[in-house]
Amino acid sequence: MKNRILFIPFCFLAVLISNTLTAQIDPGRNFDLQGFIDKEISKGKKEIVIPPGRYRVKPKGNTHLLFENLNDITILANDVELICTETVQAINITNCKNLKIQGLAVDYDPLPFTQGRIVGMSDDKTQLTVDILEGYTTNLRNDKLEIYSPKTGELVTRTYYSVTYDVDEANKSVVFTKKPQANEQHSFEEIGDIIVFDTYNKRFSPHSILMRDSEGLVLDGITVYSGTTFAFFEMSCNGSKYVNCKVDRRPLESDIKPREVKRMRSNNADGFHSKSAEVGPSYRNCLARYNGDDGFAISGQYHVITATNENIITVVGKSGKTPDIKVGDPVELVSYDGSRLEDATVLSIKKGRALNAEEKKFLGTQKFLAESGKTKDAPNVYLIEIDRPINLPLGSVIASANKLGNGFEIIDCIAGPNRSRGIIAKASNGTIANNQLISNWGMGIKCSPEHQWLEAGSGNNLMIINNIVKYCRDVGIAVYAFGGNGQVGTAGAHNNITIQGNTVSESINPGFGITSTIGLKFLDNKVISPDNTNLLPWRRDFGRDKDSNRTVYLENVENIEENFGLKILVHEK
Repeated sequence: MKNRILFIPFCFLAVLISNTLTAQIDPGRNFDLQGFIDKEISKGKKEIVIPPGRYRVKPKGNTHLLFENLNDITILANDVELICTETVQAINITNCKNLKIQGLAVDYDPLPFTQGRIVGMSDDKTQLTVDILEGYTTNLRNDKLEIYSPKTGELVTRTYYSVTYDVDEANKSVVFTKKPQANEQHSFEEIGDIIVFDTYNKRFSPHSILMRDSEGLVLDGITVYSGTTFAFFEMSCNGSKYVNCKVDRRPLESDIKPREVKRMRSNNADGFHSKSAEVGPSYRNCLARYNGDDGFAISGQYHVITATNENIITVVGKSGKTPDIKVGDPVELVSYDGSRLEDATVLSIKKGRALNAEEKKFLGTQKFLAESGKTKDAPNVYLIEIDRPINLPLGSVIASANKLGNGFEIIDCIAGPNRSRGIIAKASNGTIANNQLISNWGMGIKCSPEHQWLEAGSGNNLMIINNIVKYCRDVGIAVYAFGGNGQVGTAGAHNNITIQGNTVSESINPGFGITSTIGLKFLDNKVISPDNTNLLPWRRDFGRDKDSNRTVYLENVENIEENFGLKILVHEK
């Protein structure tokens, strides 16, 4: 009886709180935001001020706002929220120069992800029965499953891929099935935990803010609370600047509709992603956390070399597309074994023959991921003439050094907590400084090309200084290279790398992993209280298969200046 007396007031209080929150919720009002901005621009205004408010916008095509062919325009959107009403792009920026957007917040209703509570599981944890929570949908898509603690709001286990599902829409229940090799011993989810899974509404188009072929963009104080894939994604841009931008999950108190449990996720995938930039982006005082993949990512594109004949290279474009290489470009050349040649210069490019049987067979055997897997389906090769003869085997790669994001900077930023890496930079002449990498389930900072994604490139003249990495589930700071054959690249893939004044604490060993480098300055770095508690047994790289207590790992590194006592490790493998 005593328990019942306590239970009744608790229920009453819960209803009272729920009703109070519901009364405070502002879903926003319908508004033709595109029409308002277009009208202001048509008047010849160079500075457009959007009145503060929460605006629900209907998309036109696959985007809610389109900015195209604009020059020297500033859009001031302080205290303005764009509520996207379909799971397509929030903003598309194409072929703009010196466009500045300030102060905008972006969110989605309906959300591009769902949440549910685990109410049952098989003995081996390969099947999870989930009740979808109020305020979330059963329109599932993709195969990536994340699981959070309802108490801490943090991830409780690694991300599961290739997950299938069976939806009972009438009861808002889902049975998720993991791969048989999901490994019960290292599956830490429990009954009551909260799952997060991608969804769609009526249709889907990737990315929240998509920027293409634009120069001198400035995004200042933009907040993305949710997004369909990447939050900020720029392609083939030049010199973009991101200042005080945030990717973060929205608090329950300010949500735009009632929900049984607060959001565990912010954006569905990467927070900030730059692909094939001429001059790399500047990220300053930006935040990416609780997003469904990497915090910050900068890269270019590799294309596959199938043959060389003196100074003529036969190339298959990544994903079967035309290589993003132009006459006059310097090009990065990497052998299939990971060794890097001196850059060359392109003299001519022409379309060639169809792929032969050997090329198709080889490309079909490569473990390319996502779009890279379509490389084998290319309709033809390209013949690229360079300024000197070379000899490279089948499977080597080439990339334009003008389309890697060189000259980037990531300064005073925070990445994490998240399920993946904090910062990935596959470019040169860059600075990664004064950042905080917190509770990344992958590497804190990673500088390495990735053959399986055909993502370029290698790094020259990198400054990685004064960063803090804490609670990392993999190498804290890693600069390394692997060839297409899976072997560690020779020294010279990376050149002139400074790693100085960084602290890695309470993270898995090694705190630092460096390979394939000529000219390393490793000064004033610290590894404090390493913690291998969460080291997964299949993570055996960086010498962990031989010595999991090693705090720094080096392989194929030459010309080292250091004050850590590393020399005894230089030749260990």
